[in-house]
Amino acid sequence: MREFRFVVDNAPFLAAGALLTLMSSFGQTFFISIFAGEIREAFSLSHGQWGGIYMLGTTLSAVLMVWAGGLTDIFRVRVLGPVVLVGLALACLAMAGNRWVWALPLVILALRLFGQGMCTHTAVVAMARWFVAGAGALARGAGLRGGRGGTADPVRRADGACRLALAVGRRSGPLPGCSPAARLAPEQGAHAAIRRPAG
Repeated sequence: MREFRFVVDNAPFLAAGALLTLMSSFGQTFFISIFAGEIREAFSLSHGQWGGIYMLGTTLSAVLMVWAGGLTDIFRVRVLGPVVLVGLALACLAMAGNRWVWALPLVILALRLFGQGMCTHTAVVAMARWFVAGAGALARGAGLRGGRGGTADPVRRADGACRLALAVGRRSGPLPGCSPAARLAPEQGAHAAIRRPAG
């Protein structure tokens, strides 16, 4: 009962931390790798070339995190959080609309920096600041949201991304990684049930 009351009283703060951590999934390797085959096909890349581009973007984002991570010491989470989420959204749009192979490292850099880097970091810092007494448990809870994003959400997000790609004409036919529901015409797929694993 005490824990339930705590969750109810602090729902906005806990939701902010959970949202930031869940949204970090868009910049995580497990999500980007779902579309690795389509990215290589679209840009005529070998496995090695794609791996090199991904490594370059990830390394540059890690270097920038040394500086960007310190922004949480300067700005409040309620200011920095929305900026990070907007940056992540723009990075996702850049990935969807990119037509140039030379821009791929920059797009990967943005996805990794705003996704895995700043979303996760800002969420953990937020929990530590808002709940000093239980910071360890709450930071651990924020991390578990990320684990949940890595297990359940990719199926739904990838399926939704496939539908969006079909709707805006990114591909002229069914995408290999899409479920049967998403392979329907966009207007049908929007109302079809998403196939989920049994159980």
